[in-house]
Amino acid sequence: MIAKLQAVNGWTQPQAQQEVARAWTEYERLERHSWDLDLSALGGLIAIDGYPDLYIPASERVRLGNSYSG
Repeated sequence: MIAKLQAVNGWTQPQAQQEVARAWTEYERLERHSWDLDLSALGGLIAIDGYPDLYIPASERVRLGNSYSG
């Protein structure tokens, strides 16, 4: 992952490592909050069973899982 960040962004290894650390810190900060998921802009492109309006309240998101952190 670090090598890819370096190649794509023209970063040194320390710069890429610093960005990964920054991103994890931000992820951890945001993870402390409950977020509703509004996918209505994708109407007509996707469908989610039980959510015809593509709006998923935070309290129900756990049922769908998280594709990133499980």
